[in-house]
Amino acid sequence: MSGAAPAPIVVISGPGGAGKTWLALRWAYDHLDDFPDGAMHLSLRGFDPGGQPVTVEAATRTLLQSLGVAPAAIPTDCDARVALYRSLLAGRRMVLVLDDARDAAQVRSLLPGTSSCTVLVTSRRPLQGLAISAGATAFPLPLLDDAAAEAILTGEAPEGSTRAEHAALTALISWCGGLPLALGIIAARLRGPSAPSPTALADELRDASLRLDALATDDLDTNLRTVIGCSFRALSGTAARLFALIGLVPFDELGVDAASALLGTGHTGTLAALRELVTINLADEPRPHRFRMHDLVRLYANECADTLPAEEAGAARLRLVRYYTLTAYAAERLLDPRRPAITAPRALPGVVPTPLTDEHAASRWLDLEHRNVGAVQAIAAGDGQPLTAIQLGWSLVNYHRTHGQRQAQVDLWRTGLRAAVQLGGPTEQALAHRYLGHALAGVERYAEATTHLDEALSRFDGLGDVTALAHTHHAYSWVRGQQGDDRSALEHAEQALALFKKLHDPSWTADALNSAGWYHAQLGRLDRAQDYAESALRISRHIGYREGEAYTLDTIAFLALRRGDNAGAACHYEQALAVFIELDNLVMQADALGQLADAYEALGRGAAARCARHEADRLGVVLGRGARVDRQVDEADPLDEEAAHAPDGTSPA
Repeated sequence: MSGAAPAPIVVISGPGGAGKTWLALRWAYDHLDDFPDGAMHLSLRGFDPGGQPVTVEAATRTLLQSLGVAPAAIPTDCDARVALYRSLLAGRRMVLVLDDARDAAQVRSLLPGTSSCTVLVTSRRPLQGLAISAGATAFPLPLLDDAAAEAILTGEAPEGSTRAEHAALTALISWCGGLPLALGIIAARLRGPSAPSPTALADELRDASLRLDALATDDLDTNLRTVIGCSFRALSGTAARLFALIGLVPFDELGVDAASALLGTGHTGTLAALRELVTINLADEPRPHRFRMHDLVRLYANECADTLPAEEAGAARLRLVRYYTLTAYAAERLLDPRRPAITAPRALPGVVPTPLTDEHAASRWLDLEHRNVGAVQAIAAGDGQPLTAIQLGWSLVNYHRTHGQRQAQVDLWRTGLRAAVQLGGPTEQALAHRYLGHALAGVERYAEATTHLDEALSRFDGLGDVTALAHTHHAYSWVRGQQGDDRSALEHAEQALALFKKLHDPSWTADALNSAGWYHAQLGRLDRAQDYAESALRISRHIGYREGEAYTLDTIAFLALRRGDNAGAACHYEQALAVFIELDNLVMQADALGQLADAYEALGRGAAARCARHEADRLGVVLGRGARVDRQVDEADPLDEEAAHAPDGTSPA
């Protein structure tokens, strides 16, 4: 057979329970007419829960017997067996299914040497070596989408199903995450005269910690926990340890730097371990150096985490928390270096924060990690690290403000206040009250917000902290403005302005001028408002304070609108928008675009108005608040001391 073309080979890869074997066998059956010399199926038991992978010697013996070779005629030498096997396949038109391969080495000797045969290989690994050495075509098997998953369970809805039962089926589909084995188990459980209703089964699976128990069967090959466990047991020591450590944290996605902190090793070794998880389909890499697990695989990782020694688990959590605290703190200092700092987190041996070179790198890191930072704050609070919990909350204030994460801010500072009380520091408690009060106002819980802000004012007054008092009045002015009480808002803005002037703080003075100007405008005092805003703009430009400049341009544009100067309004909104884009302030981009659309409309520039409104609506969806932005409700807020400098409440807080 020298010079013969190799056999067409397709490697079907995917996680355990994805339906690889079913697909291969179904394809072979549907195409039997193309292979007049027959089909052979051999399970290589690469990830078999009941035994060891099949050796090449045993595999070739089985295949030779299937080809009609008498046991006594089978050579004892492995190379001779392979040669005989290939010679018998020469010229035959057959389809060969090599199922559940452990690795490429297990398959390589079983490949025919002729193009007349077709080989389907299934494996939990992609077996890239076969693509290199044998020209195999890769077919990674995707999980089922919602429509396909629904088709599997639709027939299991009882006749005359209620809306609740259909909702239960939807929940079951969601929890299965498109994994055919899990869906098949659910379908099987819903069949039969004594089967539970969809609602009862959904109640059983609702508790994630019990979900793998609910998806268990008495057959090892279809028991989901066992299927995942077979992949886990194939991991190297480092990858297996990392898999268990990932089970300690409730992350949807994990970066290499965070994983390195968990593992306590260098970047290179961690990346290799993560890629091993991807190779065996226990994780995937949706974008470079970002990794995630299927929800059911994560539940197995949680169980593995429970077996870790308490000391090892605690040390890993500490490293992870410190990594996030250090990096988030550095990101916030880059995003708003003028903000009054709190106690900086301390370094920890073996923990390397992600290097952030500028505010754009800081913003990109937070785009990827802000949810994890919030989750880590809960870990820190639960592990008795109250100061760290406060530091993490402090580090997300600006990001949440500019990206419209209002409920997340409330959740963060409820945890932050509990941590401050646990810490016992008077300044930290006052700070937490202010942040929580401001956050609550952002979700329109004004009575509760007022209680916390009053507490903050009282505590800072007692501490004699003039800077903190100024920031608290500034935050309070925005809250009163959100409630529609413009007179009270102006009073607090003027008090903040007087204190910032006393402190000789030019940027915060500019913010307070802008806020006071905004509330003068709301009260109809347009000339006074113009004076305040122009003073704020001069200061901001003189000191190079871009964010203050943008917010003040926004106020001046609003004043132009109130005077009927639509051209002036459009010009100033355009200038403000350019800076908000530069600063990655999505909230104020949406606001400025909405107002700009109105100005364009008034000028008869219909196409430009539609374009601006479309982009405002798009950002509104991104921010999770629907289409048209309403300035009265959704202005960016001056988020407290370090984040509140807006004229109309649209300023950075």
